[in-house]
Amino acid sequence: MLRGFAFFKQHFFESDGSPRYYYDQKFPVDIQCAAQAIDTLTFFSDLDPEALPLAQRVAAWTIAQMQDADGHFYYRDLGWTKVKTPMLHWGQGTMFKALSHLLNRLGSAVEEKQREPESPSSTLQQKGRLTYVLVTPARNEEAYLENTIRSVIAQTKRPEKWIIVSDGSTDRTEEIIQRYARQEPWIALLRMPEHRDRQFAAKAHCFNAAYELLKDDSFDVIGNLDADISFGADYFEFLLEKFSGLPLLGVAGTPYVEDSNRPQAHTYAHRFTQLEHVSGACQLFRRDCFEAVGGYKPIKGGGIDWIAVTMARSKGWQTRTFLERTCFHHRKLGTGTDNPWLVRLRYGQKAYAMGGHPLFECLRGIFQMRQSPFVLGGASFLAGYIWSAIKRAERPISDELMNFHRTEQILRLRKTFRFLQRENGQRKYR
Repeated sequence: MLRGFAFFKQHFFESDGSPRYYYDQKFPVDIQCAAQAIDTLTFFSDLDPEALPLAQRVAAWTIAQMQDADGHFYYRDLGWTKVKTPMLHWGQGTMFKALSHLLNRLGSAVEEKQREPESPSSTLQQKGRLTYVLVTPARNEEAYLENTIRSVIAQTKRPEKWIIVSDGSTDRTEEIIQRYARQEPWIALLRMPEHRDRQFAAKAHCFNAAYELLKDDSFDVIGNLDADISFGADYFEFLLEKFSGLPLLGVAGTPYVEDSNRPQAHTYAHRFTQLEHVSGACQLFRRDCFEAVGGYKPIKGGGIDWIAVTMARSKGWQTRTFLERTCFHHRKLGTGTDNPWLVRLRYGQKAYAMGGHPLFECLRGIFQMRQSPFVLGGASFLAGYIWSAIKRAERPISDELMNFHRTEQILRLRKTFRFLQRENGQRKYR
């Protein structure tokens, strides 16, 4: 039976979670294929740790590709067109049975996680006494670093250890770290070799070097904290409470604010925001999640924070930005290396490198035209994306992760369009 299931799992699914009709041919895809796949994978979830995350990917693909705006599931995808007839048996009854089976199993997984009392770490988590460590890569941060250090020292729940990594700093950064390390024994300095330029890949190298020093320690959560932010005294206690209450939460954070006079003006302050993304200014990982994604991947062009969070979701973990708290970003995002006028262009290039869906990214660029700098910002984003596509710029991510990302983007678009349809319908009856 297990040999048969291994063949089923290996041959009947695309990397984005879409089921195949035949073992060597994808189309046509009947809704029955998806329903049966979700049901079977859920049944095998106790025997195979990969089964439940795969069932979730199949469900996400099906909802994004085979569900109509009114809620019914299509009958068949022929590849070149879709038969959208709402068949009662396979299309609706069996599909909703499979989804309810998956939801019940996910709920049971949460309960099982909550009932694990034996190991010391799980006992700590159940009682809400999670422990955490921090890592801060820093390069020439003398202007902002003390704000960050004072914020951490003032926390109601301090970290077990905090390694601040000097990435070849040539200013007073190391002097500042050493001064506070003499006062607080849980703060430590780690020096990296000096280099001339500021690179995104260096952040990953710094973090991974610090993790090598921490991996034998006992802790539940590890945080990646930028050296130019500050926050309130209960910031980390608040986030640890979220980890305690949500056993499947893998990555958590909050919005960052760049204008102290406008604390509500952040990138999550609009109705179409993606709360599943966690900004890189401060990312907290459950240790099991961080090890499952393999840590940060050193990529010269950037995107290491996004890749880690997206990989966590692709492996079945929950990721979330919580709006009840914010942190203050003292250096405006993207100005560490580039002229501010080039930031949006770089974002467009990064969107292509991270495998963003062309439709989603074009709409994203148009949406950004409403923000300052008006029109020019969104146009620069689109220019960066389109130019990267024309020259076929290298993508540093796997096809599997790109397909997962694109499936999520299309699902977001579908939800947005449904919301707008409902909103327009409500206006008609006012």
